[in-house]
Amino acid sequence: MNTGVYLMEHLFPFDVRKETKNLEKDIAQQLQQKFERLIRNLQNAKIDPAGLGMYARAYAYPQWLKVSDNWGEAFKDAEVNVKVNVKIIGMGAVK
Repeated sequence: MNTGVYLMEHLFPFDVRKETKNLEKDIAQQLQQKFERLIRNLQNAKIDPAGLGMYARAYAYPQWLKVSDNWGEAFKDAEVNVKVNVKIIGMGAVK
């Protein structure tokens, strides 16, 4: 997942202009953890509101076809990999 971030303000002592790469890395790490937790919760509930089944159907059709009738159960046992890349594209009034 590639995403852009706008910083509107910061409430912590951190020089965002000099440490942009570190801040991008920290934001990406936190987002990745949250997405992984969300996916685990969805898998435990055997629901797929994010449409990952459509993604599986598009990119792994033969495997998806075998479990299409019982996607909720198959999704619960599926391995879902998430990689988050963050790019700070605007800093607003952070000075």
